[in-house]
Amino acid sequence: MLDVKSQVSTNWDLILLVIAVCIIAPIVEEVIFRGVIFSRLQNSRVGSPDAIVYTSIFFCILHVHYELIIMRYTLLIGVMLGFISLKTSNIWYCIILHMMVNVFSTIELFAF
Repeated sequence: MLDVKSQVSTNWDLILLVIAVCIIAPIVEEVIFRGVIFSRLQNSRVGSPDAIVYTSIFFCILHVHYELIIMRYTLLIGVMLGFISLKTSNIWYCIILHMMVNVFSTIELFAF
């Protein structure tokens, strides 16, 4: 994500980044990971606990371009989102939390 910071040179770049990272990406990722993959694994022989593990690993692999410490954090976020999806059966909670995580990460990136 640090490479992204160097590519943002105008306010429009920043606006597009925020829209992509804080709005579009969480919606798309949660629909794919919790809405499709998790629900299909959960309803298969795999079951809920393993479905959380597998989708969290897939989620982490998607973010492999980050540093190792951030990938660990991403894996933990994936597990939390999996539990939220399991307990609520509603991906909107996952989408909102994912958006919040990305907003705070973006603020941290540009503030420090």
